[in-house]
Amino acid sequence: MRRPSKDKITPVGANTETDKQLIYKIYKNLLKDIVAKPGMTKTETYEQWAKTLFVKEPANMKLLVVVDKLLTGFDAPHCTYLYMATVALVRAYANMADELEEAGYSGEEIARIKQQLDQALKLRELIRQASGETLDLKPFEADMRHLIDTYIEADDPRRISPFENLGLLDLIVKSGIAEAIATRLGCMQGNKNAIAETIENNVRSTIIKEHLTDPAFYANISAQLQEIIAQRKAKAIAYEEYLQKIAELTKQVAAGQAKDNPAALDTPGKRALFNNLKSIAASPLGALPAADDQGAYAPAAVALDLALKIDAVVKRVRPDGWRGVQARETPREVLERESHDLWGRRYLLSLVEEEAAPTVTNHPGSLVLRVRPGTSQAQREVVMAGWYRRQVRDAAAELIETWECILGVRVHRLFVQRMKTRWGSCSPETRTIRLNTELAKKPVQCLEYILVHELMHLLERHHNARFVELMDRSLPRWRQSRELLNGLPLTHEEWHY
Repeated sequence: MRRPSKDKITPVGANTETDKQLIYKIYKNLLKDIVAKPGMTKTETYEQWAKTLFVKEPANMKLLVVVDKLLTGFDAPHCTYLYMATVALVRAYANMADELEEAGYSGEEIARIKQQLDQALKLRELIRQASGETLDLKPFEADMRHLIDTYIEADDPRRISPFENLGLLDLIVKSGIAEAIATRLGCMQGNKNAIAETIENNVRSTIIKEHLTDPAFYANISAQLQEIIAQRKAKAIAYEEYLQKIAELTKQVAAGQAKDNPAALDTPGKRALFNNLKSIAASPLGALPAADDQGAYAPAAVALDLALKIDAVVKRVRPDGWRGVQARETPREVLERESHDLWGRRYLLSLVEEEAAPTVTNHPGSLVLRVRPGTSQAQREVVMAGWYRRQVRDAAAELIETWECILGVRVHRLFVQRMKTRWGSCSPETRTIRLNTELAKKPVQCLEYILVHELMHLLERHHNARFVELMDRSLPRWRQSRELLNGLPLTHEEWHY
């Protein structure tokens, strides 16, 4: 193919006519969905959009490639600067990678193009590392596992490297700063300032992200970071000493606590209370001594004692729905128009007094309780409890008949009763199943999950890998049912499973 003359301006990175054709195809594909504004070309419209997005939504334009006079030299709309998202460029190249030979490229030219693309990707990764924009997957592991368990049937992941999903800071903690630099920042070897700034940016990014969880601690860490940076820039410490200090600081940031914290501070909440109370020099009520009062107890000891007391009080009085506290219903008094649950649906109670044996009947939207005149609240509660017990027994009997055939097991006895510590239990020796009366208030799938769980103990006594495998095989959605049950409000008594 004809090569361009030396006096003709060639697009950056386009050394042949075929190069130009390739770039033209890439950008034609990039602009194909752009609708030109009045009086503007597609290219000018795209450029204006990209500039606006860069100013107003920088989070969506983390990395840009700026090409000077990219389209000059062949028949295409002129654009002095073209802003292009790197991902779009890589995707466009991938769409044409298989057509390079057909377009007339030699093996050497294809290799050169791939090399240039690899360099661009390495540059992008270098910028992401230095700016602290890499994604640390560790905080999302639990959520991702839940999503996989819920929606995807997948084999267990095959580990490629023990540090493959660790962020830079965690890698420093796990493998040491020298190994972390060699593993993640090898392309910066020899550039001590670049390595130092990359680590500092990652530490600073973590401080900004986490500081609201413990303001006093992260304010102190931020001050230490600034001091270390100042020493490095002033060359007041050797590079090896700098690495040692920044590694020690990184360990504290990754752990979320100082290395000399008391062992009693075993939760983030306790540590946050302690760090903030420790910064108080004196209390208006005199609970904390003045900072210069040498005869008083050490402020740290007082702050520790107070933090532990506050933590205990908060946990004791925390309301329903607090993190880690399952919501609970208010006590039921079995009164007219009071709400009651049955198999996950809410019904209004209708109280009817008549000279007849007490009964409970289920109607659309309501439960009708018939009792003799003058029946006490305690007696009404007994009637309701007995009715709920029969609901669980009848539903469980049908489920047991079905699941005995599926699992190949046999239940000898079934008990339904109020249980204060669990939703169900199984005695493999006597083949006895016990179920909680309160299950009648939850969706039927919750009863089925508990029943299958207990029946499975007739095959496997312990909650081991085989037990989980049997549950997965027999009731694939058991985890969703468990999550549903654990998320529903409890009765005014506290139930656990």
